[in-house]
Amino acid sequence: MKFENLRISPRENGRFMITFSNPKKTIHFGQLGGSTYIDHKNIVKRENYLKRHAVREDWNHVNAGSLSAFVLWGPTTSITKNLVKYLEHFGIDY
Repeated sequence: MKFENLRISPRENGRFMITFSNPKKTIHFGQLGGSTYIDHKNIVKRENYLKRHAVREDWNHVNAGSLSAFVLWGPTTSITKNLVKYLEHFGIDY
């Protein structure tokens, strides 16, 4: 799998859209208007989000849930740094 791009989602309530090739895959993630760790930089809210969502989401595969957890609620407040860590974690070329 190869990373192609990350951009604003064209969906009505979507925040981001990521595109991969080889195989072709597009995933929309995040909620438009939602505030995440990259926005508010509040570590307590980050910890609470991760605890709340860990019980029902599969973060072991490339999907909207893992993208939100790693990229929007990741270890840093930089979407770029979090995205690179995500791609490396899943062995995705970029």
